[in-house]
Amino acid sequence: MLVASGFEMASIERVSACVLDALDAQKPFSLIRLGDGEAVLLGYPDLIHPTRFAHWMGNFFGPHAKPTHGFDTLRAYLIHAIRNADVVGLSTRKWSDLDDARARLSRLGAKGGRLTQAEKEAISAVEWGVLAHLAAPLLAPGQILATTAVHGELETAGVLKQCVSRAAQVNLISGNDLQARFAARFPDKMLRVRRVPTEYKFAAERDGWERRPPHFPDVFEAVLEEIHRGDFAGLSLVGAGPCGKAYCDAIRAAGGVALDIGSIMDLWAERRTRSYLAEMKSVTL
Repeated sequence: MLVASGFEMASIERVSACVLDALDAQKPFSLIRLGDGEAVLLGYPDLIHPTRFAHWMGNFFGPHAKPTHGFDTLRAYLIHAIRNADVVGLSTRKWSDLDDARARLSRLGAKGGRLTQAEKEAISAVEWGVLAHLAAPLLAPGQILATTAVHGELETAGVLKQCVSRAAQVNLISGNDLQARFAARFPDKMLRVRRVPTEYKFAAERDGWERRPPHFPDVFEAVLEEIHRGDFAGLSLVGAGPCGKAYCDAIRAAGGVALDIGSIMDLWAERRTRSYLAEMKSVTL
């Protein structure tokens, strides 16, 4: 059921050149990536079952996950970020029959978190497969499209390290504690770190989570206010799930360069949260 998406994906060399050119020219720029989580956020309620949606939001936000309608604002921010991004990372495959995808997502999605491993793999494949359908109406002329693995390619190619080396100021927005590692690796770099709640699914410590400020909307709105004040000039590296796309969009609007690198920050923190990180080596740190 999966076929080629029809999108023309840029090479990592082209993406790298665009990122470095924007940084050197101090030109507003954002690179964001879309995955199955963004497919769930964009696809509800037309394609995504309410139980599945609630399960996904619980993975991101834990006890702070709101009723489904409570994420309408975050969805709007995500749509705005996609429309304005200079580079959008996407899946290279799509589900050929949207009606079939809807039926599968409804049947499996109704189970929420009670899926077998085979069912988890099946629903994930469909969610990745509908991403092209959901993103296509939001893409703008002139945008560069890359694979959703572009963040790993930039790290492996040493481009993120180049970006950090060239930037006058580096800002990190992440759930990981990376300040000491960065300061040791780049001691002369002006560094600003803004910690945000990590993804609940991969949280190392969940005790007292419900008593902490929720990422969305409380921390989210506070970070956006800091961005609007101009606190994130220079290069910003962002790893903050669906909220991170909005951060990148706001940083671009404020005149900065923002790269949504997600799980690469887990790699830097030596947290192997995804299977593909098992064999990756950190180049930047």
